[in-house]
Amino acid sequence: MPISEYFASTYREARNKFLEVAHTAGTKLTHYTLPNLRGPENEELVLDVARLGPDNPAKILMLISATHGVEGFCGSGCQVGYLTDQLYNVLPANSGAILIHALNPFGFAWLRRVNEDNIDLNRNFQDFSKELPSSSSYEPLHNWLIPANWDGDDRRTADIALNNYIAKFGIKKFQAAVSGGQYSRPTGLFYGGTRESWSNRVFHEILGQHISPATKKIAVLDFHTGLGEPGFGEPIYLGTD
Repeated sequence: MPISEYFASTYREARNKFLEVAHTAGTKLTHYTLPNLRGPENEELVLDVARLGPDNPAKILMLISATHGVEGFCGSGCQVGYLTDQLYNVLPANSGAILIHALNPFGFAWLRRVNEDNIDLNRNFQDFSKELPSSSSYEPLHNWLIPANWDGDDRRTADIALNNYIAKFGIKKFQAAVSGGQYSRPTGLFYGGTRESWSNRVFHEILGQHISPATKKIAVLDFHTGLGEPGFGEPIYLGTD
């Protein structure tokens, strides 16, 4: 299969490609269907998990696609390539691989970064029994970022206000205030939610099912897009030992 064919044009096509190569590779598959919602082709929205290796491996490689839904086109293609090229054969002894396909199937199918509740999953993994991170930096910007009308005076006023904010405080402070995550505006940008999302709950269920006390080390690759030059991969966060 040419590398270009690892990738798809729709969520349904991406899922079909993934399931086909997952079956061929002999993975153990588990499926989690998002309830009460469908995709643009009236298809089910499913988070699929493919596992390779022993039941209780000492080391695990985890590959995740579509945390930010629409970015799943890249991540899914990489997962399809991983299985097609049988890269799992180079894993060390007593190691396994877990491929989580479409962590955010709604966003993947509907071409949105966020999930079915406008939640940015990267901001949703909080301890909701405790006080959530402050949204005070985001609050002054919300009505400018999401104006009442996207044309006319409201839009012009918002653009001027945002440019003035950047001129006064700098682009880095602006970016931090916008993208750091906020928990007060459900219709806003980078909204983290006020409770665990469906994807969050399912992800923890997956960990409970597949991570045992025998597992001593986990390497996680969560595929994202949108930064850097086209076709260039850049590690954003390397983690700690």
